[in-house]
Amino acid sequence: MTYEYKSGFARQIQEMLEHRAAMGHSVKDYNKILANFDRFCMNHFPNENILTKEIAFAWCNDAKGNGKGGFNRASALRGFARYIFLAGEEAYVMPPSFFPMPKAKQPIIMNHVELTNFFEATDCCPSSKKKRSA
Repeated sequence: MTYEYKSGFARQIQEMLEHRAAMGHSVKDYNKILANFDRFCMNHFPNENILTKEIAFAWCNDAKGNGKGGFNRASALRGFARYIFLAGEEAYVMPPSFFPMPKAKQPIIMNHVELTNFFEATDCCPSSKKKRSA
């Protein structure tokens, strides 16, 4: 799905996505996150076209407590800001520590008895009628 950007950052977002695509990088995640950023700016900063610290923090604080979603949001905005800055325009590039990388969860290591119980329980589950892709 293609989103039509409308905020004061529309041109820069579109140029960044085109640049990423031309470099062979995926734009799917950026497109989704920056579409949300565009809507946020239309609602909260409709007349702004310079990515300021105030805008960046407002956008990221809107996601505080959102776990990995907040990290993805901040990371995408940071990439967008770096693109703007490297293109020779003014932009606030937030520090990478604003949303630290989420910590990996501890793996669950089962002993022999737990594994046996797990597989016996799964063997009792009815099979799905959905076709699986190979």
